[in-house]
Amino acid sequence: MALSHTKILEAAREVMTERGVAELSMRRLAQELDVAPGALYYHVDSKQQLLIDLADFILEKAPSELSVAAGTRDRQRIAQSLLQRGDVLYSVLYPIREGSQVMRLALNLHKDSIAPTAAIAQDLLVLGFSDEQAMMRARLLTHISLDLIEEQQNRVMFAEVIEGPLDPTDAGRAAYLASLREAIEMTLQH
Repeated sequence: MALSHTKILEAAREVMTERGVAELSMRRLAQELDVAPGALYYHVDSKQQLLIDLADFILEKAPSELSVAAGTRDRQRIAQSLLQRGDVLYSVLYPIREGSQVMRLALNLHKDSIAPTAAIAQDLLVLGFSDEQAMMRARLLTHISLDLIEEQQNRVMFAEVIEGPLDPTDAGRAAYLASLREAIEMTLQH
């Protein structure tokens, strides 16, 4: 089996889902793929680059609605669309231990190129925010969403309620959406 960038990212996602970002090392990844660690560096420059690529990979595999602006000028419909996209983000990231941390790293390094954040900024531009305000608020809302997802993951892990994959259907999802709804309302205020 030939090693490829995609195979590396699939294995990295699996390691993250099972063990978290702290356990995702180039050495462990090489073991998972049954290759020498040096072989990975032909496809990925560093662990930091691996994490950025992993964030992009996760988002590429997510439902497309996550990265599409609401396409309306109606504030309520935009708020509803943002909440629905937040729910999709929760579904995508909640099962991946510390997936929010990986997204946060990519957001900090990519600035405005993370597709869900760019879609939020488009919605805010339609509502009359300046380019700078729209991107700043979009980044802030994205960070809040990531923090809320991570909070729900930590709540479950620290309570030692589960072993293995995290279950996104618990009451934590409702708490996440309630908090996100408040953040969206604050974001949309001029």
